[in-house]
Amino acid sequence: MSTTGYAYAPAMLNYNPLHCFPSAEDLPDSDDEPVDNQLQHLIPGLLEANTLGLRIFWRTIDL
Repeated sequence: MSTTGYAYAPAMLNYNPLHCFPSAEDLPDSDDEPVDNQLQHLIPGLLEANTLGLRIFWRTIDL
């Protein structure tokens, strides 16, 4: 046994998570722009802000 308590020395892995993804050259018709659309984040944010504004508005009205 070694001084680490293992019968063998643990090997350090060289892990690169980006290595699994294809490059721009590997993808057909790639224009190097991200797929994510800004409207996918903008529209839900606007709807949430609008809902919050309506809640505040209705709380201020005394019926």
